[in-house]
Amino acid sequence: MDGPFYALSIKGVQALAGIGTPEALRFLEGIARSAQGEWPDPLRWHAAEELGIEDELGFDEDAMVGGA
Repeated sequence: MDGPFYALSIKGVQALAGIGTPEALRFLEGIARSAQGEWPDPLRWHAAEELGIEDELGFDEDAMVGGA
């Protein structure tokens, strides 16, 4: 992922976390816990990070975001 779509996607994830409704948090959890390839890994990482579950899921930041 790169360019404006990447930045916009991350802002969307951050906005959902900020909204914080049960529906928004369930959506983020669905992204974070999705199977590899279902959502791009950088979005899975950022969703998990916003929820504070990246360690629980065993995510490696460098591998998932590629230094982005």
